Amino acid sequence: MQPLYSDIKKLKILLVLLTLFTVGFFVLIFLDYFHIGLRPYQEPEMVLFLLVYYTSIGIFIWFIWNRMPVSRKTKWNDTIMILCLKVIGMWLWLPNQNQLLNEKREEHV
Repeated sequence: MQPLYSDIKKLKILLVLLTLFTVGFFVLIFLDYFHIGLRPYQEPEMVLFLLVYYTSIGIFIWFIWNRMPVSRKTKWNDTIMILCLKVIGMWLWLPNQNQLLNEKREEHV
């Protein structure tokens, strides 16, 4: 359980950084759009953003399918939630500390 707990802590750090990156990027897009005009998908910043964004989604989905001890149906549901809701779905999926402690207690019983 300890490796799973530490991995989820790392995912939480990644998600906080991704959320800050996303908010900052959208602020820059709106500022740039109103002053200069942004050509979507042609700017290097957009390519960097999409690369970081979809790599993070891939890491979360990989973690769900390879590391989480849950049923296949739950894995499918979690994957669909993350693909549809993106960052919000990742926040909704991320287990909190109480859920992890309950799983740890159930594991020892």
